Amino acid sequence: MSSSHSAPPARRGTQLKRASPPRMEGRVLVVDDTDAKRYLIVHTLRLAGMQVVEAVSGAEALAAARSGPDVVVLDVRLPDMSGFEVCRRLKEDPATAAIRVLYSSALLQDAELEERLFEDGADGYISQPIESRHLVAQTWALVRMRRAELERQREREASQAEQARLQCELEKTRARARRLTESGVDLSERREAERRLKHLMAELESSEARLRLALDSAELGAWSYDLTTLEHHWDTRAKELFGLPPEAPVDMELWRAATHPEDREWVEASVRRAVARENEGFFSAEYRTVGVQDGVLRWVASRGRVLFDADGRPTRLSGTYLDITERKLDAQRAADLQATTAAFAHALTSEQVGKALVEHGLKSLDAYAGALCLVEGEHMRILSYFGYPIRFAQDNSLFPLGVRTPSTVAILEGRTVALQASESMEREWPEFAQLLQGSRSRSWLSTPLRDGARVVGVLGLSFSSLRRFSAQDKAHLESICRLCTQALERARLYEEERREKEEARERSELEQQYLGMVSHDLRNPLAAISLGARTLQRLQRPTPEAVLRTAGRIATSADNMGRMISDLLDFTRGRLGGGIPLQRTRNDLVRLCQEVIDEFMVTHPDRRILLEGDARCEGWWDGERMRQVLSNLLSNALRHSRAGTAVAVRARELEGEVELAVSNEGEPIPAELLPVLFEPFRRGMAKFRPAGSLGLGLFIVHQVVTGHGGRVEVGSVGGVTSFSVRMPRGA
Repeated sequence: MSSSHSAPPARRGTQLKRASPPRMEGRVLVVDDTDAKRYLIVHTLRLAGMQVVEAVSGAEALAAARSGPDVVVLDVRLPDMSGFEVCRRLKEDPATAAIRVLYSSALLQDAELEERLFEDGADGYISQPIESRHLVAQTWALVRMRRAELERQREREASQAEQARLQCELEKTRARARRLTESGVDLSERREAERRLKHLMAELESSEARLRLALDSAELGAWSYDLTTLEHHWDTRAKELFGLPPEAPVDMELWRAATHPEDREWVEASVRRAVARENEGFFSAEYRTVGVQDGVLRWVASRGRVLFDADGRPTRLSGTYLDITERKLDAQRAADLQATTAAFAHALTSEQVGKALVEHGLKSLDAYAGALCLVEGEHMRILSYFGYPIRFAQDNSLFPLGVRTPSTVAILEGRTVALQASESMEREWPEFAQLLQGSRSRSWLSTPLRDGARVVGVLGLSFSSLRRFSAQDKAHLESICRLCTQALERARLYEEERREKEEARERSELEQQYLGMVSHDLRNPLAAISLGARTLQRLQRPTPEAVLRTAGRIATSADNMGRMISDLLDFTRGRLGGGIPLQRTRNDLVRLCQEVIDEFMVTHPDRRILLEGDARCEGWWDGERMRQVLSNLLSNALRHSRAGTAVAVRARELEGEVELAVSNEGEPIPAELLPVLFEPFRRGMAKFRPAGSLGLGLFIVHQVVTGHGGRVEVGSVGGVTSFSVRMPRGA
């Protein structure tokens, strides 16, 4: 029985031992102002074996981060500032930049948190609702990464310190060996000194090998700066990150020249603080370099420390460089692409789209100037620009595609063109080199805007330093240009829609006014008819003369109303899209002109109308409609001709068509009315409307001529206005 009772506890003990979680080292800062949520995260991490510090505000988080936790679990909503702002400050401070950050939010979606990772430099986020195993797994992964980085950093620093110690001891031993040799001391002492010297050199070589292995494994470049001799030493990898060959000498001025101008001052300030023993002499900075010889833009992470002598004086700076270009540029490109997309979404006009493209294109590739040009026939027209002098943009606002520049080549060949200033540029790009006289540009990048297979424009950027553009740079700019092409098409459709709506609104207003005018003009002849009829009714014994006079007035008013109604019917047919109906027969244009002129000479006996025509101008036309065309043109010419001058009518035969021209001397037609002279309901046309007419004469002329397959044009030069009608002969 005793054995049967003792077995189960042993098995239970074994089960508990297997179920207990492994102890995980790591210091975690949990920042959340919600007590329940913070308790859940803290309790879960402590059960996993991690040390946890708590904070309930952004200010507390920034203060607690100075103690150097491995990971910060950060809520994005805090009472004093956003978690995004806390992350940004942590990443900007060299003392806390390497701390890993996990976002946590109960309000934002996962997609929104993912977007902020690129902008703020955070290292991950916790999905909601929080699952304990996911929280522990993500936090532990970041702790291990942070601890591995710290371990590699300690190994590098230990190797560097050991190397510095060995170097110092080696120098002392060499000096002692020289003194022994010069003083002629015992041979055994000199041999001991030489043996010691060889031993130290072997140790130094071993230390250098270990350091080199550590640096190579992390793809790091090593550098050092002796504050007493002012000598710089960079290894091959460090020189490569600054665009230098392995044999190139280095000094402080070269470092300054290769460091990006916008980053140089604050990096130097960070080093000065370390020399002043802040943060125990350690410093950290992430900044941009521009290759001295290759012109390539790179991002480097520099970590280092200051070595002090026994008296506390700084003697040497040493550290490492790590190439973080792709990480930085990927984050920057993602943020720029997101910002560009948002800018295009808010751009309604082509000018706004162009401005957004130029500004974001400049920002994304660190250019100092740029221009967006659209293709117009054999030229490119500047739509938007930034950074160039106003005079330059004005002189080149419409630039011929025949001049060979990076932008014109990008348009004609449909590819991205990159160019650097060189000795051979004047020979290979002579026209472009001439345009650049006095310019500070040293590199250029031009990317076409494509709408399917068609190139509609180009974005050209200028750089003040020599630059080599990577495939990623070109692909990024091409992505932005694709977005721009879509935004330009949306802007074009928006502008067309807005213009059409504005024209429709104006046309509607004018049509309302025109209806009132039509009602007024029809009322006058109708009143004359009504008055004439009542007059005849009141006359008991009207004389024949009175009857004829009154009947003539009634007939004239009826004819006027008939013409107005006919014009309205023709206008309605034309506006409904069916066109004015035509009955084609064989006609002679000269004979039609003579008949219409004879009718006008009866109603206008005091005017001169001259006819000039070829012997035969025959064709298949609607005779009555052609009479209407000439009648409307003659009425217009007689109304606007100068008193005492003749109106000229010319009919002549051309190859496959005939021409009818009506000319008069008088006040010229205003230039702004010429493009809309044949359209109805246009402002400024009131004084050209004949009395007793609706002013649709020229519109009907255009409709009849177009219906015959012809065209009508007008010119007003030198005091002579001429309407010219050309029509095919027909079949």
